[in-house]
Amino acid sequence: MPQFERYFGIDYSGAETPAKSLKGLRLYSATRTEPPANILPPPSPRKYWTRRGLAQYLAERLAEERPTLVGIDHAFSFPLAYFEAHHLPLDWPAFLADFQLHWPTDQDIYVDFVRYGDVGRWAERVFTLYVASKQLASITTFPKNIFHPPSYLQLLIRELFRPGGNHQIKDLRGVLHCLHPNTLRHLDTL
Repeated sequence: MPQFERYFGIDYSGAETPAKSLKGLRLYSATRTEPPANILPPPSPRKYWTRRGLAQYLAERLAEERPTLVGIDHAFSFPLAYFEAHHLPLDWPAFLADFQLHWPTDQDIYVDFVRYGDVGRWAERVFTLYVASKQLASITTFPKNIFHPPSYLQLLIRELFRPGGNHQIKDLRGVLHCLHPNTLRHLDTL
């Protein structure tokens, strides 16, 4: 007999801010007797879910006396190699503190603001995150990174090859063989 009465699946989007209505953020629900259905947000001026609204909705559902399983297409942490490279303890509070320091996107800050250096200390960690993701990709299919490869790799490559920049990688071909295929269509922006 199934252990759960209800199932939620979340098609996650980390775009923009927690209060922004996002077309790419979806919630689906199913039960033992009902097929999966798209669950729309409560009536409001917003057409789509916000991350904040979805979290509140789930908290309310999970407070009900029904065994529920929730699945989400999002990583809750970075690969182990990231922790090892930066000597971080393997615990949730330490991860969140480090994440907040380098990628402060918990309030009304777009991840793009972090990527472009307006806030946070993203540049100190991006290469390590990329290498750790590649290690993970060697044992699985290429993971959809927490931060989409076209954006952070473009910035990394720009930094490596700019005049006066960090020129540790001399041959761009050594970088390109590791890129996600979608990145290649963006190379004209370098």
